[in-house]
Amino acid sequence: MDIIQDVLLSVLRSLELPTRHTQDDPFRAFVEVIVSGDDETAIRLLKASPNLANERAARGAIRQAARENFFDRIRHYIYEGDTALHMAAAANQTDKPKSASSGTTRRSLRIP
Repeated sequence: MDIIQDVLLSVLRSLELPTRHTQDDPFRAFVEVIVSGDDETAIRLLKASPNLANERAARGAIRQAARENFFDRIRHYIYEGDTALHMAAAANQTDKPKSASSGTTRRSLRIP
């Protein structure tokens, strides 16, 4: 898992995305990539670690931690128990986790 975590952090740094939750949470890093719209990286990460498609957020938005669980890019909160598919849907990218985990790759995974 350390290799995947290193790859995720490297990708997040290159995208200049916040990493406050990702250093010990590969799922959160995967969600950050999905929300960023980086289809190729999301697919690559999912192929390397298919279990990311079934994981759920261990923490999410609560009154005391609302801001840190808000994704400005898609104007949506992540909640405890959300899956990557929840966040892809919020970002209007619902095909990403499903198609990547099934081995199907497409140039653009956004729903028109």
